[in-house]
Amino acid sequence: MKHWQLKNVSNGLVNLFFIPLILITLLGGAPLILANFQGLSSIGIKVVDVIGLILILALICAPVRHVISKWSRPVVQLVKRYRRPLLWVLIVGTLLWQVAVVWLLSGFSAWDPGKIILAAIGQLPNPSPYFSNYPNTVFLLLLERGIWLVSGQPKLQTFIVILNFINIILIDSGVLMLRAVAKRWFGKQQATLLVVVSWVLIVMAPWIAMPYSDTWAFFLASLCLFLGNSLVNSHRWGYRAIFAVGLGIAIILGYYIKPSLIIITIAALIVLVFKAIEQPKKLFNRTVLLSACLVIVGAGAGVLFDHAMIAHQDSVKIDSTQAHPLTHFVAMGMYGNGGFHRDDAVMDYFIKSPTARNQANVKLIHQRFRAFNGLTNYEKFLVRKQINNTADGSFGWGQEGQFLLTNKPNNKKLNHTVVRRLFAKHGTAQTNNFEYRFVAQLVWMAVLVALFFTISLSDWKVQLLKYGVVGFMLFLLIFEGGRSRYVIQFLPLILVLASVGGTRMMTLVGQLHASSLQKK
Repeated sequence: MKHWQLKNVSNGLVNLFFIPLILITLLGGAPLILANFQGLSSIGIKVVDVIGLILILALICAPVRHVISKWSRPVVQLVKRYRRPLLWVLIVGTLLWQVAVVWLLSGFSAWDPGKIILAAIGQLPNPSPYFSNYPNTVFLLLLERGIWLVSGQPKLQTFIVILNFINIILIDSGVLMLRAVAKRWFGKQQATLLVVVSWVLIVMAPWIAMPYSDTWAFFLASLCLFLGNSLVNSHRWGYRAIFAVGLGIAIILGYYIKPSLIIITIAALIVLVFKAIEQPKKLFNRTVLLSACLVIVGAGAGVLFDHAMIAHQDSVKIDSTQAHPLTHFVAMGMYGNGGFHRDDAVMDYFIKSPTARNQANVKLIHQRFRAFNGLTNYEKFLVRKQINNTADGSFGWGQEGQFLLTNKPNNKKLNHTVVRRLFAKHGTAQTNNFEYRFVAQLVWMAVLVALFFTISLSDWKVQLLKYGVVGFMLFLLIFEGGRSRYVIQFLPLILVLASVGGTRMMTLVGQLHASSLQKK
């Protein structure tokens, strides 16, 4: 088979899933723009009206376009002239905003993040059942326990603030690594667009004030892309060895933080299989094989490190026989909105035999599938679940039960600050923060539209990203999902991919505009 044919076959295969999944998300997310608009304050609506009016007049009225062009030209020249100072002002302003978000928004979450933090500082009563049921949370527990000990065993509120300052480092360094990857793979324009979109969706967003595995997953997914890129493009054996071992460690640590992160590795393996068929001599050589061995060595080191941490910790006693089986999460993902279902967790808790527990969940899967009364109803459920999983540009901020109660929630001065008014009402994070949600949804819809402009691109790097995005979305459709918070873990793939599609989209729009001017 010719090289271009193999690329097209692989691209057609991934697009078979990519197109409908992104289209469902886009159609499901578009109504949220108007829904969030309905909740805007009077000032917010006035701002939207003014901006919307200017844009409409610019599109239909030539004199308005001329005035905008006349006034914007000196501004653009000024920005170009003082680009470096303005960049530093933006960086400092961003960091100050992030510090303000952490300082004003940090607080206690009564769901999983709170349980893990309380266990890390030794204040969670009887932690064994929770961590035995969810062994994938143990690594994060030990990580936070280590941070607590190193930071001098601070009190709960102070410790949460420390974890959130670490979140700033995780998010910002993750975006910088993604920028390097996008620049190396696709170009400077794509890297710039990635930073702009990331700045709105995650850097300036309130998620830096939520100490949980999502921000760690964002960082580790970015790190895997960065180390993989560095490994492929390194020509010195010393650096290549470091990047290979580091990549293996990052893959395993990512798996222990969020098991679903292994999807990035699976996507890379799929692309490598196609490339091996296409160019076997280029892949099956000593350099590639030795690099692969070093990645495996790094992965083995990560496994040994995790086992050593668990063996020498005294924070919690783990009973591996009480872990929820994969079938538990499949069954849970087939009920209601596809999210957490307390009755399923209670059922598993009272079944002490791992075999009997798995059998009970398999039976539950069969019952729930039959309850759909046919594949068409199950398809309707999956469409609704895909929307729940991925359509919300705020990534479900405030959606979990007892999501976040800020420190000093009754302080009127703090509650009137911009940060709390945007992200928390009366000291509590809720889903009615419409100013934030409206802007985030607009940007998220633009990102989804940009993804469509990568459909025809068969470049292997683009395909790697598409396979990863499809893999994550299918994973959330099969297992527990039901809210867009899970998007954060594979947001790095989406951001890089959207930067490619977005640049292509803007180029096509520019060409159409130039063509229309020539006709006039």
